[in-house]
Amino acid sequence: MRTVSSLVLALALLVPTAASAESMPFTHDGFFLRLAGGLAYDNLSESVDGEDVDGSFHGIGGAFDIVAGYSVIPNLAIAAELWGTLIPNPTVSDGDGNSATADNVTMQLVALGVGATYHLPFGLYFGGTLGAGKAGLTINDDDFSGSVSGSTDWGFTVRATVGYEAWVGQEWGIGGALALTLGSFSEQEGGQDFSFFYTSINALFSATFN
Repeated sequence: MRTVSSLVLALALLVPTAASAESMPFTHDGFFLRLAGGLAYDNLSESVDGEDVDGSFHGIGGAFDIVAGYSVIPNLAIAAELWGTLIPNPTVSDGDGNSATADNVTMQLVALGVGATYHLPFGLYFGGTLGAGKAGLTINDDDFSGSVSGSTDWGFTVRATVGYEAWVGQEWGIGGALALTLGSFSEQEGGQDFSFFYTSINALFSATFN
């Protein structure tokens, strides 16, 4: 009969083997975390009671992206994703081709969802996420006694990402990615239905632990 001490020793010897089997170096397996930041080009258009409004907000700003999950099989991770953009002083355009800078205005997007990332052997990866998000505008002006902000209701978002990363350690990779977010949001005010369509294109620097 085996003693308790011998069983403990046997289990202790198995721990390194199990850990290495779960997360091998230079392999996309186990816990998955990607942190990314970079530039964004966003466009926000609007319709009222189903009729398009000839105008939009658009501009360049910053973007962030946080993805965390687990590789259910090697190279395929299922993860939660939180991302957003911040566009200072966007340009306002109308249907006649006129445009002006909206000084002291900030346009924001925030979204979260669940998706998947698949890594190819040579560093290329593809990702897709379905989630919920909302868009907002903030006005910082003395005429408004400080800042005034407003946002849409939560709506549907979809995000697609393609990127490349190279290993810089046994579990870390760095690289870059392009991401596209499409969002459909709405709100009701004064008896009218407002619908918003949001497009965000991001160029990101990324670092991944996997």
